[in-house]
Order: sequence, then structure tokens, then C-alpha cells
Amino acid sequence: MYITKEGFAVMIRYIRESGKTTRRQRLLGAVIFTAIAWWLASLWACAGPMLYSVDMRYTPATAMSETNTSGKKLILTVAAFNDARKVNDTAVIGRVITSKEREIPVVPKYVRPGKSVSEGIRKHLTDAGYNVRPGMPDWNVRNETIDPAWGDMLIGGTIEKLEIICRKKMPIREYAANVKLSVAIAHVKESKIRYHITVSSTPSVKDLRFSETMIEEVINDAVTTAITKIFDNQEWREKLHTLSE
Repeated sequence: MYITKEGFAVMIRYIRESGKTTRRQRLLGAVIFTAIAWWLASLWACAGPMLYSVDMRYTPATAMSETNTSGKKLILTVAAFNDARKVNDTAVIGRVITSKEREIPVVPKYVRPGKSVSEGIRKHLTDAGYNVRPGMPDWNVRNETIDPAWGDMLIGGTIEKLEIICRKKMPIREYAANVKLSVAIAHVKESKIRYHITVSSTPSVKDLRFSETMIEEVINDAVTTAITKIFDNQEWREKLHTLSE
């Protein structure tokens, strides 16, 4: 059934101008209400979603194992990572580009990017058996702002890049993520940054399917790989051993 806007106006005017509410008018009102509801639902379906939301988090494929016991007795603090991305809205972590070039934002479902990265680092270290303090203090990655109460070692830094792009081409959907983290590790008692490292991850996937779940999997793969790279190197182990002496 198709009713024009002019038709709606005529029917509504007919009801208003009638002196009494008859059964016929009540029936006509029900028809009008149903038609309006159908029309609005059609408009909503054509417009499509306004945004996509994903559960961004650290998702290791296997449990962490760390044979090196250096630093296991140290007290570690993970600071909240600073979001240094050059974007208009730091709540947005990407976009879906439709076949008609419409861009739909992607946002984290539960926590902002800085907290998500820090929570991932905390989980990585905890799973590996390290002693990590509760809480995630703010830190601007400067020596003079290191708080002596933060244990023995402080880990913080900035998010340089964190983005997921999905192109809904036909018949293939393309998913591409880009994560880059600048990490600083400091000796708390000395109030001095002792180690800098920059890590990045750029996974991409092509698939026939499109879903929020696929978006979530690709961005989480990028975040998890970048976090793993922070600690999966010899220089990190050497610095940890030095601090534990």
C-alpha cells in the first residue's frame, strides 16, 4: 500500500473537520496510523545504521607463558595511554565505507582506546606472572611527573594510530586495521624513563561477509599483536633484568 503525503493530509483534515467520531472515522484513523508507522519504518531501513560499535580488547590466541623470571618480584604500574591520534573525535576508531561511498563511524562499545590499550598491557603482564598494581594512573610520559608511589617500574605511552577501515565492496568486503603505539618504560625510584619502543600492527582481511564481529576481530588482532611486540624482544628482557638487580 502506498499513500502520498497529500493523501495523509486529506485524511487527517477529514477527521478534524467531522463533528463526531464514527466507526468509519476510527477505522480510517487506524489505517492512517498503520500507514505512517510503515512509512517511518521504511525510511529507517533505507537510511541504514548510524554507527557500528565493537568490543575492543586484548585477545591473545593462547595463554601467555614467560620462562624468564627476571622482574617477577618487581611491582609494575601501567598508566593510562594518551590518545595522540590526529582525529576530530578520539571516541571514533574507524569507519565503514559503503558501496555508495557513505562513511559510517566505528566506536568502542565499552571503553575508550587509551584505556583499552592499557587494560590489554595489564592483562598481558598479569597472565605472564608479573606483579601489576591495580588502577591506571594518568601519566604524560615525562620524568618529572613520575609518582614514587607507582612501585618499581612504570609503563605508559601514547597511541599514535588506531583505526579500522571496512570497505563494503561487492562481492568482497575489505577490512584493514592500523595500530601504532609509542611506549615508555620508566624506573620509578629514579624517576627516569629507561626504555622507549614503538610497535605497530597492520592486519587486513578480505571476506564475503560483512558484520560488526569481523570489524571487532580485525581491530582486536591489531591491538593484541602490537601489545605482544612490546615485550617480545631481547631489549625488554635486558632492561627488566637490569631493573630487578
